[in-house]
Amino acid sequence: MAYNGGEMKPRPLPTGTVTFLFTDIEGSTALWERDDAAMRLALAKHDAIVRKAVEAAGGTVFKTVGDASYCAFERPEDAIAAAIAAQRSLARAKWPASIGALCVRMAINSGTAQIRDGDYFGTSLNRMARLLDLANGEQVLLGESAASLARDRLPADVTLRDLGSHVLRDVTSRERAFQLVAPGLRGDFPPLASPGDAAGRLPSRLSSFVGRTAELERVAASVRSERLVTIVGPGGIGKTRLALECADLLRGHFPGGVFFVSFAPVERDANVETLAAAAAASLDVRETPGESVVAAISRDVGARCILMVADNLEHVVDGAARLIKDLATHCPHAHIVATSREPLHVRGERIERLGGLDPDEAQVLFRARAHVPARAEDESLIRTICERIDGIPLAIELAAARSGAASLNALAERLRDSLGPLVSKDPTEEDRHRTLGNTIDWSYRLLDPIERSAFEAYCVFNGGFSRDAAAAVGRTVSDDPAVLEAILEALVDRSFVDVDDRADRFHLLDTMRTFARSRALQSGTLSEASERHFNHYAAIVGSLREGAADKASWLSAVGLESHNAEAALEWGLARYPDEACVLAGDLATYWINGGHFTSGSYWTRRVLEARPAPSAALSSFLRKASTLATIAGDFAQARTLAEQAASASRSIRDLRGEHEAAFNLGVIAQREGRNDDAERVYLDCLDTFRETRFTRGILTALNNLAQLAMKRGDLTTARERMAESAALAETLDDPDVLASIRKTQATIELDYGDVAISEAHIEAALATKRRLDNAPDIVDALLVLSDVRLRQGKSREAEMAAREALERAQALESAALISLAEERISALQSPNHPTGESRSAEAPLRTGL
Repeated sequence: MAYNGGEMKPRPLPTGTVTFLFTDIEGSTALWERDDAAMRLALAKHDAIVRKAVEAAGGTVFKTVGDASYCAFERPEDAIAAAIAAQRSLARAKWPASIGALCVRMAINSGTAQIRDGDYFGTSLNRMARLLDLANGEQVLLGESAASLARDRLPADVTLRDLGSHVLRDVTSRERAFQLVAPGLRGDFPPLASPGDAAGRLPSRLSSFVGRTAELERVAASVRSERLVTIVGPGGIGKTRLALECADLLRGHFPGGVFFVSFAPVERDANVETLAAAAAASLDVRETPGESVVAAISRDVGARCILMVADNLEHVVDGAARLIKDLATHCPHAHIVATSREPLHVRGERIERLGGLDPDEAQVLFRARAHVPARAEDESLIRTICERIDGIPLAIELAAARSGAASLNALAERLRDSLGPLVSKDPTEEDRHRTLGNTIDWSYRLLDPIERSAFEAYCVFNGGFSRDAAAAVGRTVSDDPAVLEAILEALVDRSFVDVDDRADRFHLLDTMRTFARSRALQSGTLSEASERHFNHYAAIVGSLREGAADKASWLSAVGLESHNAEAALEWGLARYPDEACVLAGDLATYWINGGHFTSGSYWTRRVLEARPAPSAALSSFLRKASTLATIAGDFAQARTLAEQAASASRSIRDLRGEHEAAFNLGVIAQREGRNDDAERVYLDCLDTFRETRFTRGILTALNNLAQLAMKRGDLTTARERMAESAALAETLDDPDVLASIRKTQATIELDYGDVAISEAHIEAALATKRRLDNAPDIVDALLVLSDVRLRQGKSREAEMAAREALERAQALESAALISLAEERISALQSPNHPTGESRSAEAPLRTGL
């Protein structure tokens, strides 16, 4: 625990992005040896000076070890103020003559860390310690993250002096260091104590390397152990920059030198000799007449231990593969780290796939590259922008460069459906890196025509998709399953499609999807692909109507595909509202069981806006929408939808559909406590359901009539009706319906006095509802279980069940269910509450499921 100065009040440690200030005393070991007693006095004074400066700037000294102090701040500018104040005070202090003035070195950087038992842990702190190792006594160093965040917030008389990029001991990535320059601080120091660099030739980088700590460590380990490592990923993902940082880091492992070869200027499908010539120029190879370039490289490189960065190989994959095979044969100690948008498929190749930056790294990069300083309140907008461009470093840099010309809010809106804002103004950039669209287009033009068409078609997917879905949509280009499978694998290989091997699911980055959609609109692919997408997901969701034996599996499958199914519904409502109404009705079952009230309400509005013609499908959807509104507690909306459903059925002379809609009005009346009205509706509907042999309707009407009979104390009639209802439920082979019947039986048997049978019914019902993940019905069942536990004298278990019901109701945001759960908890806490009071009449069944 950290404390606030002498008052000993706990001060919480900063979280999120934290700025650390580390300090220690240069040459302290020799000072202790010189005069132990004097050093004890000096260290106490030192600690007091550092603590006072830190706490005055709003920071916390969270740990001291020997002569080292470890401090944390919410903002880098506060850490800088503390360091300046501490160094000035240390310079003015009087020290024992036997040891002289203390020379304290300091380091400041920002990053994330984990808190455990009042202390921080993580790679950020390891890097801080190594940054401190570089410093000289009395010097204050800043790392790149802190410098980027604080640069625009410094006082007018405080500046940062760029000391260049340095290797940190035992750390895989380099760090750009900055010296803090301020009045009262010493300014002249010898060069930093960097471990140094080996010889080599790599292009200079004008900006710092941000994030990718884990990826850099992984790739560096691979390069040390493998002869060929290929970094694979889509355009703009940062493959080249990662390869260069890796090569820089590993200079000491390759005494023959590190070299960079760009193959971007080489023509597509160039032969081996042409590629070898590009490599030879960068390797300083001397060619001789009559000798092939490959032979010259083999001769000059020979047994030297070198590392070559072979950049941008996607357009020359075949020739590059042959060149690398030759080099591997004749240069046994040469290692190659290649970058490409697809693997080279050379034996022994180690593939390292690169994705977008994680959210925290993406935001740090955006802030580091932004033309104007970002405010704390902009954090959520920056996160949104980075998410919309998939954490792609090139896209982040381009977006950050636009932050000075447009508000972050406007930029986020423009990036919703277009890559247009992502344009570089740097005239030195290659054309393919001037915009993110150009970068993707560079790879797109390398695809075969049939692969381009398939990629364009995949733009219709919203989120992940399966192989079957890819094949269904891909039939716009071929009917041959083997061809479609090969195309999908090729697009994965070439970084156009991402794959989750564990789940065998695929997806497009949003940036790729946006690009593909623009091309699909131009080529005319979009219309047919969208229709195939609609038909595929309508069939998946509609499988319940075809008799899905396992409703739990169906609900799970629809949950996995819900984003695509709703995208298909969006497309269908605009073009085929009648057919889309069928899909909406099938999805409504998923919304009801999952308690997705917001989605259900939104799509209800969209269906009504599409104005589908009266049909059985429309009536069915409206009944389910009415049910959803009833569960949510919006009885007025539920009544309107039920009346519209009845009207739709009457217009097509569907008597049963009309009574199913009327049945919903009975459910609403029962929920509102108008039991006589509800009973009249149920009895009328029961006659029609018997005439039309609608088994589900019959058993549901009997169930609800049993609840009403129980409510007025007629337990004999309630039991008789439930017995008939349960017998019919057994014939349906629908565990969800049977569990609902058992839930009502539990309440009746509880009122009848048979607690053991009631307990058996409700435990079986709740287990089934949990297995099916029927969210609203789980709440109802938990409240019945609370009744049973209370009747058994288990007050604590009764309250636990009611509280779980409340938590689930709150998660569903259902006002009606929340109210029921809160009433149950309040009643349980009342000393006058009658033991085992039943609430079964509050949970009538619906016919529409």
